[in-house]
Amino acid sequence: LTMSVLSKFFGDVLGFRIHTANCYELHHTWNPNCYGAIRDAMWDSCSFSFRTYATLYILAGILSKRDLRKINWLHTLRDTCRSTAFLTINLAGYLWFMCRIRHLLGFSILPTMGLINGFLASWLAILVESPKRRPLLSLYLTNLASETAYRQLANHGYVRLLPNGQIVAFAVGLAGFMYLFRRRLLTQNLCSLLNLAICLNDKDEEFINANMFRGRTSHMRHLLIYLRSVTGKHRLCTHTHSCVGRSVEGSHCIANRLLNVDTTATRVFCVLFSSLAMLFYPNVSIAMYILWKFIEACYRLLVTEGYLPQIPYGDILLYTLSTGYVLWCVTIEPHAIRKGYWSFLNKLTGRKVELLNRRLYDMYGFRSSLLFSDFVPQLNPKFTTINPAIYSQCAAPSS
Repeated sequence: LTMSVLSKFFGDVLGFRIHTANCYELHHTWNPNCYGAIRDAMWDSCSFSFRTYATLYILAGILSKRDLRKINWLHTLRDTCRSTAFLTINLAGYLWFMCRIRHLLGFSILPTMGLINGFLASWLAILVESPKRRPLLSLYLTNLASETAYRQLANHGYVRLLPNGQIVAFAVGLAGFMYLFRRRLLTQNLCSLLNLAICLNDKDEEFINANMFRGRTSHMRHLLIYLRSVTGKHRLCTHTHSCVGRSVEGSHCIANRLLNVDTTATRVFCVLFSSLAMLFYPNVSIAMYILWKFIEACYRLLVTEGYLPQIPYGDILLYTLSTGYVLWCVTIEPHAIRKGYWSFLNKLTGRKVELLNRRLYDMYGFRSSLLFSDFVPQLNPKFTTINPAIYSQCAAPSS
């Protein structure tokens, strides 16, 4: 009776499409038992996560201490286990909540096929992770979620995929950082990081020590010294050596010589011009990271100035919403996910993320089985509730 009432409410009143297949037929096709399926996935997740985080924390310790004997191995082991638990709980919670919601309702609707359970699992998982890592994780997943949302909108015809569109994101982020830098509105930490990465301050320009070239490479030393002395520099250029030697900042030097003025606008223009470097090394991850780091800097500035409130537990909220949305897209529209992240999920789940019966999801209009047109799960008839011919004879959606 309860299932009938809920089915009419969600289907007739709210307009959701109801799916009556059980969670074995829909989701964990590798094991008919919900807890057995979670256990199988947890084993792959735990082993992969431990190897990944052990390598990460050991390398971080070596880089910071520069001596294996100075590394706090107990602390490294504790951090590794904590981060392993974080990823494992996120995966296990995702499957557990998906099954429990299906059992409670007696059917599935689109929000319960990855979205609601993704929110709940991500919220539980981020509480386990170290508070020091939460801001970085939330920024990365927000970066990924924004890219996924754009791809999803493009898949449904609402926006167009721009060729080399990462240049736009990269240019906006870099130009924004340069504007804030010139206005002295960046924090000291961000200034130091950006100055190290792109040398915002001309006076701290010593990229290469000429004395490092000796012996057979002495000709390189003479060439470097020549480039730094030839033609001199413009009176507005504050770097140490010549404009030719300062080729890394070529666009800024050219602007100084042509416009004979050094303003915030010219600096921003030069940064916009230099963003064309993304043509030679196209990387969406870097472009989106720069853009979201700029947005974060703007938000913190507005909070400091009193224009926006400080959101309590904002990193937890951001991670929860972003990861829940990304996991939902992994389930119902995997072709909208960044290839690198899809590869990571494959390793994390032991390729079980590919075993979802996405042919049954196609009814929602997301072409869920587009990447898996040849996959037909071999289910045990003892645990099925619908005729396998419904999905085994389905034609793959056209691209």
